Amino acid sequence: LTPEGKQAFSAEARDQFGNALPGMTFSFRADDKAGQVDASGAFTAGKKTGSYDSAITVEVTQDGTAKSTTAKVTVAPGPLHHVLVSPAKVDLNIDKSQDFTATPVDDYDNPVSGAQLAWNFDNGVGTMVAGKLTTGTLAKTFDKGVTATATLGSLSGTGYASVTVKPDPLDSVAVATVEVQVGKAQ
Repeated sequence: LTPEGKQAFSAEARDQFGNALPGMTFSFRADDKAGQVDASGAFTAGKKTGSYDSAITVEVTQDGTAKSTTAKVTVAPGPLHHVLVSPAKVDLNIDKSQDFTATPVDDYDNPVSGAQLAWNFDNGVGTMVAGKLTTGTLAKTFDKGVTATATLGSLSGTGYASVTVKPDPLDSVAVATVEVQVGKAQ
């Protein structure tokens, strides 16, 4: 199933010889991490991927004897939706470097495998090679300074990182020369 995917579960009670026992009433319950199930066995998967060994428990009671069993559910990622770029925000000095990572994810931030990644960057922020940014000499904030785009089949998703390039420490002070003539107002 994919996150929030639906699946109907049913149960059947049998005696020790494998004969079906009609008219039995079953109770269903779900591991909250796996999802939710209603009284009829209609299951809705949770938002996080994983393999849940005891996702559904089904119980039946006859003449004071209770029997139960469990069902395993695997929640797989949904389709590619966007990219998580890390770090999402960074402050760097001029000519400093930062490695970025990008994770293609579904609507619920579950990693999606198999996507091709491409990096891009705002021209003023500096240079970038394979996810490593080296800042240039323009001190300012670039809201979408680094961009990662993932493509999987016909789907694509994008994520951004904000980069602030801080000015270097004080290097010099310049004062404009002003010439004042005696008796004239400036």
